[in-house]
Amino acid sequence: MPRKVSHSRNIFTEDVVGKKYIPGDIIQFNYKGDDIYDRIPTVFVLKRNDMDKTILGLNINYLSEYKVSILLEEKNYKKMRYWNFYEKAYRTYSINKMTMIKSITYKTNKMLSEERKQRRESNEQ
Repeated sequence: MPRKVSHSRNIFTEDVVGKKYIPGDIIQFNYKGDDIYDRIPTVFVLKRNDMDKTILGLNINYLSEYKVSILLEEKNYKKMRYWNFYEKAYRTYSINKMTMIKSITYKTNKMLSEERKQRRESNEQ
């Protein structure tokens, strides 16, 4: 089992979305079931399959902040250039076992430092 990483300092807004999410969104939810390691996964959605009621995604709780920043820079989610970085975080989740689904705004450390720099510059003027 991969080691879990806390990204709580990079998560900023959480909006309850219910079942209104699409590929490319980052969602967080409570996951119920037997023998579950991560009960509150934070998932980058790759595909939503309404036929068999599953979502395919990358649990970013198993990725370092560096790998998440590379993931967010990907242009094509169907042909990921750095799949070898993410494949251990690939998961399938049953929609029926998901509750309290929230949309997440994730900011990388690079984004946060740029925001701080802009705030300092605007305060100096």
